[in-house]
Amino acid sequence: MNERDLGVFFYWTPKIVQERFETINTLKLKGSGNFGMAGLGFFNGQGANKADLNKKQHIVGRFSYPLLFGKQFIEPGIQAYTGDFTMPSDLLSNGVKTNLDKTYKDERIGATLVIYPQPIGIQAEYNIGRGPQYNKQTDSIEVRNLRGGYITLNAKATINKDDLIYPYLKYNYYDGGKKFEKDARSYLVKEFEAGIEWQPNKFLELVVAYTISDRTYEDFVLRDNRQKGNLVRIQAQFNF
Repeated sequence: MNERDLGVFFYWTPKIVQERFETINTLKLKGSGNFGMAGLGFFNGQGANKADLNKKQHIVGRFSYPLLFGKQFIEPGIQAYTGDFTMPSDLLSNGVKTNLDKTYKDERIGATLVIYPQPIGIQAEYNIGRGPQYNKQTDSIEVRNLRGGYITLNAKATINKDDLIYPYLKYNYYDGGKKFEKDARSYLVKEFEAGIEWQPNKFLELVVAYTISDRTYEDFVLRDNRQKGNLVRIQAQFNF
């Protein structure tokens, strides 16, 4: 799921929780964002700008609550979704095996914890589930278990009122399929990233990051495909 999926979503946030989210935003603390305390949605499930292929909707739910201990904000959360995903024909290699209707169970449950950087913070998320994934042993797409998540250690430094710096360290891990890629590619990802974000004002964000990556991703054509490498990312984002 992403924010461009076609669906209907309902959110509910009591006044005290909304006030805490607004305070977090005012303090310019990095976290999960304000998506309300509780949410329930029904959506297509086939991805952005994709037509429905199975007449079955995905169902998603999320709950998070920002706690306040003195001046420290801590936000635990839990989220889950379930549905059926149909592999589009343009994502299937010639020769790959699928089940009869090309439709697979697609479901996950995950937990999130945010300790907002005041000035040091942690953001972590982990999820488990099952979904379509390529199996090179059988040359087929099957429903298989998946798991993965990330943990980020970050900090906030204020140079002046509108001049902020956010250094961070992040580790990312994922073992499972990616349904929106060719043959629901099988992935094993281990990545470490160190970076720093500078916000000279509220309209501009500059990021420099260094990533050490070890990725294995395989489909019907790409077999025994492990790639290791390092990269530097430089990013500028304009806010309006």
